Amino acid sequence: MRLVGAALFALLLGLGACAAPPVTPAAGSEAAAATVSGAPAGLELTALQNATYTGIYDKPVPLHDGRYEGEPFVAGGASRPTVTLAANAVAYGDLTGDGVDEAAVILAESSGGSGTFIYLAAVGLAEGAPHNLATALLGDRVQVEGLAIADEQITFQVLRAGPRAPDCCREEAPTQQWALEGDALVLVAGEPISQASK
Repeated sequence: MRLVGAALFALLLGLGACAAPPVTPAAGSEAAAATVSGAPAGLELTALQNATYTGIYDKPVPLHDGRYEGEPFVAGGASRPTVTLAANAVAYGDLTGDGVDEAAVILAESSGGSGTFIYLAAVGLAEGAPHNLATALLGDRVQVEGLAIADEQITFQVLRAGPRAPDCCREEAPTQQWALEGDALVLVAGEPISQASK
């Protein structure tokens, strides 16, 4: 098992009084350097930030420097679809049992409204370049902690609003485990997130 970046990180992509913006290490920072140095050849952070991802919109999403911006919904308008890769949320390990490491990344999608939809993506290599193997929606404005790959599964904790907490403030931390089955990421342990709808 290899956890890349900080030993334990928190990614909160939510809005409201308790929310904080995503933490993205600046280029050259210690966390960013750790991510790059721990990566298999071809799956370095820079490559993942410039890969194409599917399963978010009807068409593939090509990232450039970790971000995608689509056309405005209304000509001349400010609201547009965006997808961002969390540079401090990358893990490496074997997901297919072939002895070759893949990557797991977290993506955040916003279409200009109040929601920020969080996705988990598995990335392998195809002819030496990153290839998005599968993508799964985790939920709206969820916080991911401790992303790691072990025993051919992606494991992390998800913080969400508890039964007595406002939606902005996360207090529960169920563990989820996801496995790559064919061309899909499947939740194999843990509770699905009730707000995982779009």
